Order: sequence, then C-alpha cells, then structure tokens
Amino acid sequence: MRTPRKRKGRSDGYLEGQLLIAMPIMTDKRFARSVIYMCAHSAEGAMGLIVNQRAPHISFSELLKQLSIASGKADDIRVDQVDVDVHVGGPVETGRGFVLHSSDYHAAESTLSIDDGVSLTATIDILKAIAGGKGPDRAILALGYAGWRAGQLESEIQANGWLHCPADLDLLFDRNLEQKYDRAMSRIGIDLSHLVRSGRCRRRGRCSMPAAPPRTCTAAPPPLWLCVCPVPRAADAAGARHHRVGHRGCRSYDSR
Repeated sequence: MRTPRKRKGRSDGYLEGQLLIAMPIMTDKRFARSVIYMCAHSAEGAMGLIVNQRAPHISFSELLKQLSIASGKADDIRVDQVDVDVHVGGPVETGRGFVLHSSDYHAAESTLSIDDGVSLTATIDILKAIAGGKGPDRAILALGYAGWRAGQLESEIQANGWLHCPADLDLLFDRNLEQKYDRAMSRIGIDLSHLVRSGRCRRRGRCSMPAAPPRTCTAAPPPLWLCVCPVPRAADAAGARHHRVGHRGCRSYDSR
C-alpha cells in the first residue's frame, strides 16, 4: 500500500484538498454556482472535480450495466441497491470517470490519497468494489474534470473568479446538491442575500462600508458588491468585512 501524500501546508498558496467556489457573477455556464474539490494544485497546474452538478443523462446503476459490472448473479449486490451519485466533474475528458471517496477504501496501485479522509481512484476496480458492497463508505462518481494550466487558476482567482475554503467532509459528500453552493459560501461568511448592485451596504448606518468604493469599476453593467457584515472577531467584535465581486480585471476590496 502506498503511503498517503502529506498534505500541503496552506502557506504554500496551493489549494489541494480545499473547495474552490465560483463567484456569483461567474459567466461561464459550465461553472456557474459550482463547488469544486481540488484534487491537485502545483506550479504545473491544477485539477479538480465539480461536486454539486448531477449528471442528467445517466445513473450509477445504468453505468454499471453499460460496463457489464452488474452480472446479475445471486450473490452479487442488486444494481438497484447501489446508490451513488453521478456528477458532471468538469468539461475535460467527459468520458473518463473519477471516484472521489472516503479514505476507508484504498487500492494499492490506483488510489491517490489527497487529504485526511479523502481519496481519489480512477479505475474500474472501485466500481466493482462498490457494486459488490466492498467499496468506500462515501463516494462520488464524476465524469470529466476541471483542469487549469500553470498559473491559470491563480490568474482567475486574482480576477475575482473564485473563492476557496477548507473542505468539509459532510459538505463534500452531501447528496443535497442544490444546497451545496449556499452552504459553501456560508462557510466563508458570505450570505448571498446581501448581494447588491451598488457600493452602498443595505445595512446603511449600521455598517462601516463607504458610500462609494475606493476603486471604480468602469465595466458595464454596474459592478456587483457583496457585503458581509458584521464578521464577529475576538479582537474586533464590531468589525465588518466586504468583498467586492467585480468584473474581470477588478481587484478584490477588503475593508476592516
């Protein structure tokens, strides 16, 4: 059995093992309101799986039948008893399958340990194990993946395309896909109901946000602002944090 890779420290700037969250103004429909688990991130590029988009064209049991994994023998688990979500993992290599799963399953030659409690296996063996009732306790099957060349993801984050936060296993494997995006946003203190098309916070006098931003975005339509206030802190219980959700090229704004 391979020794699981040591988790990267957050200080190195890489997001492996974290959740990447699309900004509310994401214009690429493939990633709109997407939550992506980052399987790999280094100076060479990045790779992740969307975990809140259900594949509309196939179920897990149908996939098992297509791959002739469900043999129908009496001692095999029934196909209709196998209950694993099939996701659209991303726009790259959509015919390829990846299983993101809990670390209680590990195949010596094919499982990659990403983080504590999360692993990735991309061979048919894990599908057979799941069909036979010997698979991981929690699993997501993703068709395709999201990939970035060297420096591309960093540029998109700098252009306000993405947010990120530590992964939570309950959120990651939650089968209520419709709520994943809002839950991921709430983990970093963002309430989407505060999204406004102006530089003025709805809380008005109760918020320290200036009436006009210190930087002006000239893009049309008017820039979106996302005000999160207040953000309780031990050092400053009355502190307020504001995130500017601007257009491509606009930098983030953080006022405390």
